[in-house]
Order: sequence, then structure tokens, then C-alpha cells
Amino acid sequence: MIETSTNDDGADGQQEDGEGKTQQPEGENKQLRGPKGPKFLPPLKKKLMSYGDKVVAFFDPQTQFLLLLQQGKTFDCKYGHFLHANFVGKEYGSKVHNR
Repeated sequence: MIETSTNDDGADGQQEDGEGKTQQPEGENKQLRGPKGPKFLPPLKKKLMSYGDKVVAFFDPQTQFLLLLQQGKTFDCKYGHFLHANFVGKEYGSKVHNR
């Protein structure tokens, strides 16, 4: 949904032409008013996982889990038991096998 601001008289500063298209008044900035596009995170500088990192365990498009890697902990789900220690030292994006 795109929100538009209104003037004091309730008009939004746009006029409709005969074809139902809206036109901006001359001299106004033609930027879209509303939410900006998606913001992307900068690329990771860190290549290997370590304790204290947040990682996503991705099993299929409907099954994903966010994990905070902690020493001595395990992650248990229907796909198996995963030791946090098995994640540490591996490159982001690599496969981790259950024990």
C-alpha cells in the first residue's frame, strides 16, 4: 500500500486526465511518496561461523529456524539433533549434518 500526503484542502496535489491517469502539477518534485524500496544488508566480512553468531538453519522453503550459536548446546527438530559445535568453524552457507 502506498500512502500519499494531502494538502489542507484534502487534495493530494495530483490531477486526473481524461484517461484516468494522474498527473503531477508542474514544478513539483516527481518523487514517489510512500515506502522506499527494499534495503539490502552489506555483504558479510566474516566467512566462518563462531559462537555468538545468529545463523539460519534452512531445511526447505517452509522450514527455517534462527539459531544463536552457544557452546555446549544442541538444536533438536524433526530433522535430527544438531550440535552447535558442528556449525562453528564452517563457512556460511555450508551444509551441517546431524549427529
